[in-house]
Amino acid sequence: MKNFDVGHMPLRLPRAKQLLATINKNFSTLAFCRRYLDRLGETKYLMALKNLCDAGIVQVRYRSYNQEILWLVFILLKLHVVMVAMRRKLFVALMAMTAVYYSI
Repeated sequence: MKNFDVGHMPLRLPRAKQLLATINKNFSTLAFCRRYLDRLGETKYLMALKNLCDAGIVQVRYRSYNQEILWLVFILLKLHVVMVAMRRKLFVALMAMTAVYYSI
């Protein structure tokens, strides 16, 4: 995402200047990712993007829902363990009831 708090930063690479112009034109205030740049037809932009990141013009923000997914998986695993334990207890209880029924 573009950092709007940064003033004018001198860029030495012409490709970085061109990429910044593309970002300003197509995304202005929106967040973007490399896939969006690929869809626009940009090629060989990784060094320019790294230059923009190093200059502080573009900030790298990772997906925020990664942590949410990890927590969801953790909770589901706990739930699975509880359900397996409950099913095992239910199975043992049913076996005990069956044994009592057939022993009569």
